[in-house]
Amino acid sequence: MHCGDGVITSVRWFTSDSFILEYRGEQLKPHDISPHYSTVPNGKNKNDFSIILSPVETYHEGIFTCSINVRGKADIMKTIKLEVTEIVRVERGGRVTLPCKYRGDGNITVVKWFKSDSFIVEYRGEQLRPHDIAPHYSTDPNGKDKNDFSIILSPVEIRHEGNFTCWITVRGKVDVVKTIILEVTEVQVVIVERGGSATLPCMYHGDGNIFAVKWSKSHSVMVEYRGEPLKPYISAYDTNVPNGKDKNDFSIIIRPADIHHEGIFTCRINVKGKIDVVRTIKLEVPECSLNNLLQLIKNMGIAFGVVLSLLLLAALILFKLGYLSCPCFFSKSNDVQDCNEVRFILLILFLEVLKCNSSTPITVNFCISFIGLLKDALKIH
Repeated sequence: MHCGDGVITSVRWFTSDSFILEYRGEQLKPHDISPHYSTVPNGKNKNDFSIILSPVETYHEGIFTCSINVRGKADIMKTIKLEVTEIVRVERGGRVTLPCKYRGDGNITVVKWFKSDSFIVEYRGEQLRPHDIAPHYSTDPNGKDKNDFSIILSPVEIRHEGNFTCWITVRGKVDVVKTIILEVTEVQVVIVERGGSATLPCMYHGDGNIFAVKWSKSHSVMVEYRGEPLKPYISAYDTNVPNGKDKNDFSIIIRPADIHHEGIFTCRINVKGKIDVVRTIKLEVPECSLNNLLQLIKNMGIAFGVVLSLLLLAALILFKLGYLSCPCFFSKSNDVQDCNEVRFILLILFLEVLKCNSSTPITVNFCISFIGLLKDALKIH
């Protein structure tokens, strides 16, 4: 904030409702400075009366005036309007309040909320009632402050990200414009079987000018889009989305997916003049679809797999020959329904062993014969 020059006797900074500081005396030293404000350090221009405000909060918005008293001349008045852009972060599926309060004493005639080119709600009339509110938005039913025009968005989706504007028109005064940047965060989990194809989604729903996109894993850049038009470079994966026609779609495909692909992937979209958009994806590639028992079998390797396969095969042969009268030897119940459940579980268990323990030396023909034997022994029709 800069003021003019001349034979200066004093300088005062103030807002519409509060005093900030005053420069006075022969050396024009600052006096009575308010909290959060400071002067410019090491200023070499003796006529520079700029001030610094830090940290900036939303309540600092408003009109700032620098009044310079010059000997023998009319005071020099410099007016600065400070607008504070607020960043609001919320998880996908959550509920968020987008704040907008008028702190002045003017007569408000109309208030409008919009996002880019989309209209959200308008407050008008003597009572400033909300009209034509868009879906998913609402006003605070418990709001007691007549100058509070905050709105509620629920449930929040990724497409809701972007810049929201609350425009307050005050009779006879400068309009008050409040900008809110809404960021929607989520850790999306993508699960794909080993050897399958995993699509990691990343789309930009705003209207800004994208100049770069980076995909990274553990701080290592894996795919980078740059240039005009944006094209992928340093591509470690297939970056083509099937039938993808959206120029703002930067999803990547990993195929075939393997265990070492598991982890946290980050897609960062750099938008000119705006806050970066970040997507976080957690990729999981389970080796087997059974529970911890099968995972333990897998980890113990070929020896355990062979032993378990032989034991199950021996048990089924004994069933077939009639040496074991109850096919439900894992069950303490003789109930027919319980037996059927055990038969089904045993079948699924062995099929998972065959599928997951790829190191077990069982040929395709043996597998086919074994499944037939299993079906017959367990009396599955």
